[in-house]
Amino acid sequence: MIVECPKCSKKYKINEEKYFQGKDNISLKCPGCGEVIKVFKDPNPEDPSSPPTQRFKVPEDVLKAKKHDDIPDAHLLRMPDSVRISLAVLSGPDAGAVFYVTETVTVIGRAECDVVLNDAEVSRNHARIEVRDNTVTLRDLKSTNGTYINEQHIQASTLENRTEFRVGGTLMMFLTTKDEF
Repeated sequence: MIVECPKCSKKYKINEEKYFQGKDNISLKCPGCGEVIKVFKDPNPEDPSSPPTQRFKVPEDVLKAKKHDDIPDAHLLRMPDSVRISLAVLSGPDAGAVFYVTETVTVIGRAECDVVLNDAEVSRNHARIEVRDNTVTLRDLKSTNGTYINEQHIQASTLENRTEFRVGGTLMMFLTTKDEF
């Protein structure tokens, strides 16, 4: 059976005989991002019309509630016009990756968030980017290893274009570019 992680979309082949011994469902942890995946035994393993991949999603209302907890002045959140926001990973396990910020609230962490980093030093929900037009705030979410700008521990700080910050062992850069469209 092939199982697809709902968060990072990585696919894994599991041995049904080994994992389902007398059970109808199991919970697995994605080795890539740490997401917990609930998998149900295929009732017709020999039936070719049976879907080969099981994909499960975390309900949107659960994710939205986590993302918008305790946001000061949440009613002021708004994406800027004609500006593209992105996060580039400069060093760490995901070095070279670029994540686009398309929502007013973007959570960075190890699992069940918008920007998933494969860094054991990053908390499940480590930090949050809050966009209020042209003001962007980086807020630590009570992470275990902290959030740092210029190696100074921060609780919340305004980000400017090309600001470098560290979450866990991952160094990232906040980037803004004018949208040419």
